[in-house]
Amino acid sequence: MGINRNYECDSILEWLEYWFSTRKNIIDLFQKSVACICKQLEEKPLGSLATEIDSLRIEMNKKLIKEFRFPYKDRPFDEKAKIPEGFSKIKSDYFQSTRNFFDQLAGFLLRDSNKARLALINLRATKSSLVKMQKYFENIADEQGILMRKHYELCILEEQNLQNLMMACLYYNEHQPSKFFNKYQIKSWYKENFKNAMEKAKQALCGLLSDHFVIFPEKYYYNGILNFYPIIVHDLDMTDGTLLIEFFCHCTPFAELDYDYLVVVCKNDHDKIMPSGLRVSKDFLKRLKIAINTEDTKLAEQLTSPFPEEVTTQILECFEHQYEVFSPIVTGYEEIDRIAELLWAFSKSQEELSDDSDTEYRKYIENNYKTEISSLLRTVESQIPQTDLSEISQLCNDVFNGYTFDDGSFNSFYNKLIVKSLEQIQH
Repeated sequence: MGINRNYECDSILEWLEYWFSTRKNIIDLFQKSVACICKQLEEKPLGSLATEIDSLRIEMNKKLIKEFRFPYKDRPFDEKAKIPEGFSKIKSDYFQSTRNFFDQLAGFLLRDSNKARLALINLRATKSSLVKMQKYFENIADEQGILMRKHYELCILEEQNLQNLMMACLYYNEHQPSKFFNKYQIKSWYKENFKNAMEKAKQALCGLLSDHFVIFPEKYYYNGILNFYPIIVHDLDMTDGTLLIEFFCHCTPFAELDYDYLVVVCKNDHDKIMPSGLRVSKDFLKRLKIAINTEDTKLAEQLTSPFPEEVTTQILECFEHQYEVFSPIVTGYEEIDRIAELLWAFSKSQEELSDDSDTEYRKYIENNYKTEISSLLRTVESQIPQTDLSEISQLCNDVFNGYTFDDGSFNSFYNKLIVKSLEQIQH
């Protein structure tokens, strides 16, 4: 007990200050890394920058490794201050991804292809988990009425400097050093590159406009190692198979772009967004195009339909206007579609991260998937019949042990889930 208390803070204020200090350390690393990348692109010596970055990285790693406990967490006879739920996920998503990136930064700068790829994967994971991390600390600071101004200042610096680092890394990945380089080229190149990517997607999907009212996004988003381009379609009947195939035929040019998935979201006459959309893979669109061009009916019949995608805040934030999600009747099966998504992502990680150099990162993200799935299973165990829970738990174990949960498995699972949900509504 005595050892634990050496690492236990005396107050929530001290605990927050510790993590705010860690966040500031990371911001400093963001800034110095951008400066380092610019020096490399200018073909100028790094001077003391390399040492400064390494010192900050070591300091950050020490803080992240240290078990700095919430006050009274391990004192059974004292009144406990309970740490808000979700901190372990914040640590694994934001802080661990950040740590991984800086551990791979040297390899990225040396243009080691494997380390560069993993570094960008981790940087994108850091960026996609930033808002949740900030919201977590905001809730604690707001509840305690402390450090709110400091928190908001950190948020602004995090958003600015992480975006600057993302732009610098993407630029570095595409350009060789030049004596004509100046740092202002990075933002101009990034904006132009982003604008072109968005415009190409819009052009690729323009065939939809003759039959559908489509709202295009202001930006696309990343989820882990994959990128997604969402669109909103007015009153698309997702139960009409013939209509959907015609819709997807107009989407086939999208397969030639650098996105992994097209996400189709629907809105009703009241401008409410349906809670579930469709995730359309590039591979599906490529195979559909081949089937159309070759009139291969057998290939067309073998195509696995795009599978459902829960509409999240991350998706809706890609659009200029704010939309509200339509709330359906609660059935008790709401969390299970998320389990299916995670099982699919688990299988996908085994497929995408199959190189020996990917082993450590693959184990890390697969462990995160397992943890979230276990949590969801505990949530639904009192809400659904025991037979259904046992069947889902067995499926999870099968996937963890190597069973491939692909697009077809996902669709089969989801169709079964819809039937179960309808049965609950009817009862």
